[in-house]
Amino acid sequence: MLLSQPKYGIFGTTKPALQVAVSMRDSPRGRKRLLLNSLDAVRLADLVASLLFPRTSWITLERSAGRSSARLPDLIGREDAGGGVQRTWWVKVCHSDSRILASLSEFGEPLLQSRRSLPDVVLLILTCDVAQHAIDEWRGASAGRGISHAPVWGRTQVEDILYRERPDLLFSYFGLTSYRRWHRKVHAIRRRVQIKHRLLRDLLKLAGERPATADRPFEKFKHAKLVLRSIDDESYPQVETRIGVTRGWFEVGTYDFYHDGVEVIIGTADVAVDSEGRWTPIPAGFDFDSERFRVIRTIETGRVPYEMVVDCDPSGDEYYREPHLFCVFAAAGLPFAEYHYYPVEDPYRLRLLPEKMVEVDEASAGSARPGVVRAAVGRRTRRRDPG
Repeated sequence: MLLSQPKYGIFGTTKPALQVAVSMRDSPRGRKRLLLNSLDAVRLADLVASLLFPRTSWITLERSAGRSSARLPDLIGREDAGGGVQRTWWVKVCHSDSRILASLSEFGEPLLQSRRSLPDVVLLILTCDVAQHAIDEWRGASAGRGISHAPVWGRTQVEDILYRERPDLLFSYFGLTSYRRWHRKVHAIRRRVQIKHRLLRDLLKLAGERPATADRPFEKFKHAKLVLRSIDDESYPQVETRIGVTRGWFEVGTYDFYHDGVEVIIGTADVAVDSEGRWTPIPAGFDFDSERFRVIRTIETGRVPYEMVVDCDPSGDEYYREPHLFCVFAAAGLPFAEYHYYPVEDPYRLRLLPEKMVEVDEASAGSARPGVVRAAVGRRTRRRDPG
């Protein structure tokens, strides 16, 4: 029976082990050592199968029938070695409490004494490290029985594969990510929270001075405007006027905070809306279908995520006295992750839902002829969540 690979492994282990199974003593490479012995025989075999599955072309890879025995392999596989050649595999997973194993006879000899026809490859996988002379002895004994390959994976080899190649299995089986990945995530979260609190402190009025309602969110800001500056810009305070050159700084209006950053007013934009709530931003002078759509004036905002904000200078300078936000202009030369549109008439009653945003061609007077309109809507892309 050929077994396909499900979510958490080849043999149907369906629930990840969320307990953290690591040694408090650091490995030589600065990583926490995994306690492979904390996995039972079935789960350890499942982990090994998940590591083996993508490493070669398997015809079959299945668990050995019957109860676990020292004379029987835990996994049996048939490999397509190319050129019409097939190789049979036995994989034996061995638990050991030793720190460094000096001999493999306890685990290897029962396999070699099996009454079955011996395979081409016998792979031993242990939960501890193995001395090199023990590996050499095992390979010699295997070659004497006609086994062409007899690799050995100790704990260090298994950990290396998990950390370097399969960090997804680190979470599935041990409930953790790789240390470097974990450290990056922790650093990013801490920095995002620090930037958030810094901006709330520098940009908002005191709690008692803010408006009681949310109808005009921009009134809670100390300043009506901000200056967004790229960390790579060297032109400030000069204004870039060359066509096709992205500006490294510009002035925007303050609007609101959202869950992942600050929202600023870029300008105003015309939006075509139909009776079903479908809508699209349209360029100036756009020939829209007036029978199906009407045009409303909207406030166009850009959302700057905290991760793109490097620092805030709340006092400004002699050119612009409002706060300056130094940002990474990483989204097509701008710091905005997404754009929103709010009707000027009543932004809290007439909502432009993101799931109803359509392509500008659909609002065209010539929309019956697909593809004839190629309006340059530029940055006006679909939003990821409701405004």
